Amino acid sequence: MTTVNNNVNDHYRDMAVQAASNRAGSTSEAALGMQDFLRLLVAQLQNQDMMNPMDNTEFISQMATFSTLTAINNMAEQTMTSYAVSLLGKEVVAAEIDSVTGRMERFEGEVTAVSLFDRDGPRIFIGDKSLSLQSIMSVGRLPESQIGEPAISTANLPNGKIGEEYSAKLAASGTGDSELKWGIEAGELPDGLTLSEDGIISGTPLAEGIFSATFKVTYGDERSLTRWLVIQILQAAYGDDDDDPVIDDDGGDKVDPIDGSDPDSGNDPDDGGGG
Repeated sequence: MTTVNNNVNDHYRDMAVQAASNRAGSTSEAALGMQDFLRLLVAQLQNQDMMNPMDNTEFISQMATFSTLTAINNMAEQTMTSYAVSLLGKEVVAAEIDSVTGRMERFEGEVTAVSLFDRDGPRIFIGDKSLSLQSIMSVGRLPESQIGEPAISTANLPNGKIGEEYSAKLAASGTGDSELKWGIEAGELPDGLTLSEDGIISGTPLAEGIFSATFKVTYGDERSLTRWLVIQILQAAYGDDDDDPVIDDDGGDKVDPIDGSDPDSGNDPDDGGGG
């Protein structure tokens, strides 16, 4: 008797493994379906001990249990679909791990569409970005205390060139909906550049060099953050369109726009030399 029962158990196990393998490509079909249950039932009948057959009530109980489980799974799928559709038009924050870099990417915005035909379940769209429901971290706007540690998120400022228009935007995170007011606590900007209260550094640099300043942003109930940043202004090189030597309208000699010298003569107008 023991040998027969072991063989039956092995048969059930092999069938279950095979059924699961056939559905490994789809999460929604990873569990055993009704056809798999019927196959197991037939195998159970074919391999039962004829001297001690299974009771009919046991078969009925198994079918009732499986029918209940199937109904629960269907209800869960419908609930997930309803949840996904309910997100349309709402602001969400989601995050996924980039498969190439291994870094977490954060996405925030309004849900513009929902896909219900993906093999892994419903997916939402923030603009053109497709995201799974499992990637959603929050729906709507969280209280300021739950957003995270406030900080000036700008880590570096771009370099500039003398005589070229410069523009850079400072940013802060974790400050909620508070209005931000920017300023300089210490140090200075390069000559020709200014900082607006909106956090925009703009202007035309006039001098070469490395300049540093401690930027301060005030938000909420007069709370503030500071961060030290560096701006490097480079000398405009020959060959740039804005800095090439020019010829006057009368067809005269070329004149360097910076120091007024003749780039072809090799003479400096300040040293009194001439050709």
